[in-house]
Amino acid sequence: QSSSPAAPAANRFPTMSFRPETALVAPESGPQFSFPFPPYDIQLDLMRSLYTVVERGQVGIFESPTGTGKSLTLTCGVLSWLRDHEALVERELGARIEALRGEIGRLERETAGAVDWISGQFETIGIKKQLGELRGVKDLRDEYYKRLDELREKRVEFKKRFRKRSEENLLESDGRIDVENGNDDFLVEESDDDEEVAGEEEEGLRYQPVQVIFCSRTHSQLSQVVNEVRRTEFGKQIRLTMIASRQNLCINQEVRRLKTNTLVNERCLEMQKNSGKATCKDEDGNVSKKRKVGSSAQKCPFYNREAIEELKNNSLFEVQDIEELVSFAKQEKACPYYASRAAVGDTQLLMVPYQNLLHRKTREQTGLDIKNAVIIIDEAHNLLDTISSIHSQEVSLECLQQARLQLTAYKKQYFQRFSTKNLLKINQLLFIATRLCKMLEVAPGADSRMIQTHELMTEGDFFNLNLQEIVQFAEKSRIAQKVHGFAQSVPQSVLLAGEKKRPAPQEAKNKSVALKSFLKQLEKDAADKGKKKPTEREVDESENQNPEVKREPVVNTIRPLLAFIESLAESFDDGRVLLTYNGTDPKRATMKYLLLNPGARFGDILSSCRSIILAGGTMHPIDELTEQLFKDCADRVQIRSYRHVVPADAVL
Repeated sequence: QSSSPAAPAANRFPTMSFRPETALVAPESGPQFSFPFPPYDIQLDLMRSLYTVVERGQVGIFESPTGTGKSLTLTCGVLSWLRDHEALVERELGARIEALRGEIGRLERETAGAVDWISGQFETIGIKKQLGELRGVKDLRDEYYKRLDELREKRVEFKKRFRKRSEENLLESDGRIDVENGNDDFLVEESDDDEEVAGEEEEGLRYQPVQVIFCSRTHSQLSQVVNEVRRTEFGKQIRLTMIASRQNLCINQEVRRLKTNTLVNERCLEMQKNSGKATCKDEDGNVSKKRKVGSSAQKCPFYNREAIEELKNNSLFEVQDIEELVSFAKQEKACPYYASRAAVGDTQLLMVPYQNLLHRKTREQTGLDIKNAVIIIDEAHNLLDTISSIHSQEVSLECLQQARLQLTAYKKQYFQRFSTKNLLKINQLLFIATRLCKMLEVAPGADSRMIQTHELMTEGDFFNLNLQEIVQFAEKSRIAQKVHGFAQSVPQSVLLAGEKKRPAPQEAKNKSVALKSFLKQLEKDAADKGKKKPTEREVDESENQNPEVKREPVVNTIRPLLAFIESLAESFDDGRVLLTYNGTDPKRATMKYLLLNPGARFGDILSSCRSIILAGGTMHPIDELTEQLFKDCADRVQIRSYRHVVPADAVL
């Protein structure tokens, strides 16, 4: 979340929920599921089975052929359970509070004239404690729904204002100016972890109702499910939010014209800062010229917290797909990307792509809280491959060399201003990049080789570095964004000046030589303090000497490096590293982390959520799926397989 200026509220506050003791029974007919038309027998059976699986907190694997209305059946089944569950929570919570009050009154009357009044008082104290806890949950729940009622009222005002606005008020930006920050904005700052934790702990408890998270492969598939929900009675009352990437939701033309998702993310984050220079850039993200700008050009015009809040309130109480959300956002001049993430905590049905659920860091940045949630993964026949693909990371020798180049120049530019702690972490990151480069530069004679992660770290001589600490430092300092911004802001000559001529690569005879070289470099860095560096004016003048020369795009190479390091920090037994060499073009040599145990990454989801539903046209081989993902909870797994809805005698 450190990379997002408007991080979602979910996961920031301690939460409290209530789980009824009474078990719900699945409805018997289609109308009770709010199914829009009479269901086929297999559709009704699927809804009833899903309802029971969710109620019992089990894992359901449902196989239903394409064309059987699977998405509509899944949503009607789970939303019917959610409707009944919330009604049961309200009834049972109130009934249990009244029952405890009556029990306390009875004990107090009996204790008043009893000889053994101490035992009676002890029992009364225990019941009062239970009553206090339940009252606390009820108060939080009442406060939660009161806040939702207030948001509904604000949404009505929003709709009235929206109708009065004409299309001519739509803000369309024709300029090509965006923000490039001054030198200080690229400097890694010191952070106090203890203060951050203390600040989070000061927040009060919040009520957390059960949330349904519907996951599918693409945004178009999710949009189809949203349209299915509209056809039901739930479309008029459900709070639904659809999560998508910046490329799908961004309405700032200066950001949308960039070619890749990486460039879009970088520009969006950079435009949240407060000070800097405006630069003209092409769609590749290249700097063409600089000039000072006023404060009005220093932030995205759609990043307005009040407008984002209003857009969030509207989207919560009206089922919208991506196109409709973007249309409202343009009219309101509010960012739909941050509005959708702000709505995550208050949503009943959350629509997310695979990546946002299955990848832990992406899930946290999105604000998804999977605790006690009901998770539906549609098109789950390729789930194992998807998990492995999402968590596999690849870096090329060219990427590593560019990362080393940018880190070296960045370190040289800000060396005197780094704290000791930050300088140590940057040196460690630079050391790892250098060692990984050397491993790919030295071909062993074979085209490729597969090694374990601890073998890679030993061979690279960074086995004694704490990779988790390096990754945490990178997240909190946003060093990937800062180094990339720095690399974009300076001419290529500055980057090349930081790279010394290196001797031809050869395998070290003694593995400790690399570590000794690293320690000597730290000593040399301390001795180099005080030496003069090129000033920003000199850099600008150097750049302006050749204004007609177009620079090559500066790719963010630090993010792939950090993603690869993060993969190495996981359990050694879960993956392997494939090193592939290229004799014709050495820069195309790669090393790729391959996840071999998908269950290791799926385990935290399984242990946190209430229930998981996997659905697909064909789920075979089911044995492989259950063995890799659910071997530790095989007793929770329920498997259902259905034929086509069309009767056999109706097929020609």
